[in-house]
Amino acid sequence: MKLKITAAMLAGAALLSGCANTQAPAMGEAEFCQATLAMAFNRDAAAISVEQLEEYWRVDYQRPNGKLSQHRCKVEGEQVIWGNYPDGRWRDMEFDANYSYAIEGNELVITEQGRSGEKQQRFSF
Repeated sequence: MKLKITAAMLAGAALLSGCANTQAPAMGEAEFCQATLAMAFNRDAAAISVEQLEEYWRVDYQRPNGKLSQHRCKVEGEQVIWGNYPDGRWRDMEFDANYSYAIEGNELVITEQGRSGEKQQRFSF
């Protein structure tokens, strides 16, 4: 009898702990690239698809004129670097805007540092 009560109590505790789980969603390079390109091109992140290739991520979205816009993206430390797909130059030169990411709670924060200053955009995935 005591074993049944203990098992029921453990099952209930496990169920309740699952309900109270407030961990941040898993975010990785795909989301960093998706959010960076959304910010760079003023697009909705949900409308951007990301596919992992061998050395980088391919990032696609549909332009308003119906054409597909394709880019590539890589993450180096906290920096997110993009270029045109398949072989456009990486946007990492002196006068290119720099993008970095940070995770704050449940949000992904992309920071753009460019000639006109710094701006940030928050994303939830």
